[in-house]
Order: sequence, then C-alpha cells, then structure tokens
Amino acid sequence: MPLKATCIQQTFYLNCRATQYIYLSIKKPRMKKITLSSIVLLAVIFITGLSSCAKPGGKSSVNKAKVSFVHAAKNTGTLDFYLDGTKENSSPIAYQGATGYTVIASGSHTIMATIDATSASLIDTTVNLAGNTPYSVFVLDTAPNISALILNDSLAAPPSGMANIRIVNAVPNSPAFNIAISGGGTTLATNLSFKGNGGYVAVTPGSIAIQVSLTAGGTVTTFPAINFASGKGYTLCITGIYGQGLSPLVIENF
Repeated sequence: MPLKATCIQQTFYLNCRATQYIYLSIKKPRMKKITLSSIVLLAVIFITGLSSCAKPGGKSSVNKAKVSFVHAAKNTGTLDFYLDGTKENSSPIAYQGATGYTVIASGSHTIMATIDATSASLIDTTVNLAGNTPYSVFVLDTAPNISALILNDSLAAPPSGMANIRIVNAVPNSPAFNIAISGGGTTLATNLSFKGNGGYVAVTPGSIAIQVSLTAGGTVTTFPAINFASGKGYTLCITGIYGQGLSPLVIENF
C-alpha cells in the first residue's frame, strides 16, 4: 500500500507541475491559448506516471510466461537447472525435487539441466514460451537417454469444494497404465504410456490412495494415501523404474 500511494502521489505531483507549466505559458503575452504540444506533454506525463506504478521497478507481469523444473530422472544425482544461462535453484535439486515458478518474457528461451557434481549437461535445448502460460519442464529417463517433457500447467481453480489432479507417467520402461482413486473411485488417466499425461481431473479433496494398474490388466501398486486440499491444483508424477518399484511425486501447481 505505501508503494502504491507513493506512485500515485508522484504522478499527481508531476501532473501539477505540468499544469503549472501550461498555465504559465498561457500567461505569457504571446500565448493566448493552450497549444497542442502542451496538451500532449500533460498526457505523456500522466500516462508515464501511472505505468510506472504497475509494479516495483515499473515492470508488468502481463503477457509473461512461468517456468518450473522437475527432477524425475532416477539415478542421475542432484541437478542444477538453468533458464537462459541463469541458475534457477539456490541449492542442488535432488531426485523427486522441483523448483518454483520463474516469471519470464514470452518468446524463445534456452533451458538446461546439468549434473551438480560434474556440471555435465543432460538437457540443453531451446523452447518457445507463450505469454500468460505456466510451464513445467520434467527431466526424465535414465542416463544416457535423459530427455525433457514440457507441459502447459493450468492455474485455473477447480470447481468449488474440489481439487484438481493431473497424472504424468515418468517411468521410462513402463507399459501403459490406468490410474484411479483406489477402491473403484474416480479415474484419473487411462492408457498412459511414458511421458503421457491425463490432463486435470476434479476430485473430492482429502486423503486419497492412488492405484496404478496395467491397461492390459492387473494392479501394479497402490500408493499410500496422499492429502489433496480443496481449491488446489496438483500434478502427480509417477516415478521410478518399472519392476523395481514406483513412487509418487506430488507437485502443488497452485
């Protein structure tokens, strides 16, 4: 509130000075009326002053993208993530860890993932990011076949009293999975192969056990109950190596 008030006060001050300038110009013998240039000056000062109040530093988040990174590549050690050469994590990200969102201008950007211990590059690619869109960059698979999966996230609120869940299959050697709430509950995704995602599904919030089954038939595993809060959006990433154990990575999108 103090920052906003200061901006408005400064804008008011500038407008007063501009008005004073116009008034003094009118008082001069050779100036019988307000000139067009004086009106333009006043308008420019007013607009410039207000635009600087959009946010600290005069920068606006309008038409910006948001990017987060997710470490879902088993047996690769801790990772560092870079966006246009700038490291996005203050400390190395362990397996099943994630960064928060970084706000960045829309357009073409480079993304990198490196092994923290050796600085060896795992991912180095260029992506085009649309404005007003959040993204998650998942680092997947096992060395030497590390790859990236880039998904658009949704920050839209779920229906009242519900939670949104999206499933991502990050198991590199998996057959197709069906994922549902245990005990015959809501189906969250069907026939989901590696790098597949089921989109966001609204569910009744609370402590929920998620069951992973083979599309061809047979239950693979049931994850211990996970708490999903009302009004929140989540990505549940199935990680691990098929045949060696699977585990859930839950990311709160908002």
